[in-house]
Amino acid sequence: MANGVLGGKLAFVTGAGSGIGRAACQVLAREGAKVIATDKDEKSAQKTLSLLKSSSATFQHLHFPLDVSRSEEVYSVVKSAIEHFSVPPSIVVNCAGITRDNFLLKLDEDSFQQVIDVNLKGTFLVTQTIARALVEANITGASVINLASIVGRTGNIGQCSYAASKAGIEAFTKTTAKELGNLSPTKLHCREEISAVCFLGKSNGATPTTVEHAALPCGISVAKASRALHRQTSGEMCTECSTRRFGALHRQTSGEMCTECSTRRFGALHRQTSGEMCTECFGIRCNVVVPGFIDTPMTDAVPDKVKEKFRATIALKRFGRAEEVAEVIAFLASDKSSYVNGASIEVIGG
Repeated sequence: MANGVLGGKLAFVTGAGSGIGRAACQVLAREGAKVIATDKDEKSAQKTLSLLKSSSATFQHLHFPLDVSRSEEVYSVVKSAIEHFSVPPSIVVNCAGITRDNFLLKLDEDSFQQVIDVNLKGTFLVTQTIARALVEANITGASVINLASIVGRTGNIGQCSYAASKAGIEAFTKTTAKELGNLSPTKLHCREEISAVCFLGKSNGATPTTVEHAALPCGISVAKASRALHRQTSGEMCTECSTRRFGALHRQTSGEMCTECSTRRFGALHRQTSGEMCTECFGIRCNVVVPGFIDTPMTDAVPDKVKEKFRATIALKRFGRAEEVAEVIAFLASDKSSYVNGASIEVIGG
């Protein structure tokens, strides 16, 4: 078992090639996590990987090139990571971000959209994709940490697109905290509109046979209201799902869940006489870190005169370091913050 408060956990970090993302990878690895470092610049992600230290020679950190604004890339990378580690990451850190600064009257539409696509849409795509995988794998107690900015609260001249994207991330996080923190097997069973993506095996080419099943673009057959439910209108368990997960069909003729299946998936039978599943929640926590002015490659382009004006407004009279933000990320990723959900934590120096 790896030492550290994150010993043995798997972390997925976007924007890992520099700045806060790189620092987050280093601190998470120091605390015992296995790290999946992703960045649009693959060489930068490789560099980050070379800086990571693990307490066990058996640990293998991974890196992937990833453009978080492209849903097909997000799905492909998450799927590859799960295939490598056999489990989805239980720590998600969304650090990928860009700026295209200009005054409102001069800012072109494409530049505005690029910032929204990477910063806000990218956070959405990664969070949604991994949350679906966590539900599919019945992983509880996961933690999603998103990166906003104090600019998203105060605004800043020449940064309308960046400020809008970061304000959106904060609102998005508070909403996902309510949804994912309260997500339970019962709600998945009752709400057919929730459709989980299956990452746990390749399709056997089977064709869905009931209205409860759907075929994804990747060809994998999954059930709406996924997990162990996967019911057929005939009263049988989904053949592909049960075969892949449990090594046998575990059919029921009564239309109820197989005792073996539910025991293995939930740690106990949790079967009520009413036929409902246990209401225990997945407990996926979502929090957002709100940095102030942090010394990173993103801020290197800011003129020194402007930097001094910002510095004068900070109580500590200095800019923050990426490592200081990363320490807060590690806290939110750990069980030490087990009752922190939907929180916005400022790291601004006062």
